Amino acid sequence: PENSGDLWSGWYSRTNLYAGCYPFPAKYRDGGHPESRAGCPRGKSYSHGTTRLRCTLELCARTGLRTPAALAAVERVAAEVPEIRVGAGTVTTPELVQAASRAGASFIVLPGATERLLSAAIDSGLPLLPGASTITEVMYLLENGQEVLKFFPAEASGGRAFLSALAGPLPTVQFCPTGGVGPDNVSSYLALPNVGCVGGTW
Repeated sequence: PENSGDLWSGWYSRTNLYAGCYPFPAKYRDGGHPESRAGCPRGKSYSHGTTRLRCTLELCARTGLRTPAALAAVERVAAEVPEIRVGAGTVTTPELVQAASRAGASFIVLPGATERLLSAAIDSGLPLLPGASTITEVMYLLENGQEVLKFFPAEASGGRAFLSALAGPLPTVQFCPTGGVGPDNVSSYLALPNVGCVGGTW
């Protein structure tokens, strides 16, 4: 909006918008398998391996916690634009999990997942998209009940070839690749059977 000040301009410059990318928290699990909404046409339901996916069209905004204004931006968007599910990204410590929750974040996105960080994120009860970039990290997250993951930084970590190789041994995992994803390669990522959505720059 015009004349809205540095807070809004900072939020727009640091925010990725997603439609329908919204993982469910653990409390909604059914039969031990998580559900998620993962970037597919509104109303469509399907299964991938042991993971049931239910898709709706929702407007979500992820604000990376990389500037001093970021948490205030999350709080303001949550209060003033309730039709947007605003989440906090670049959540790297248990303290940031708590701060994001207090600010009104609807979900959190982790670039990676240490034991303490993952525990705090799960305990928060917020929908969670934890990040991984190696097969060991993916298997660690699987052991902790996470089957919908962020793959970051995607292009620097092997890109489509790496994700394609994981589909065989780890068929239950769905990924949201980010980092180096854009107009030139987004279609090839979305063509992979274990990619439910992407985050990129356009």
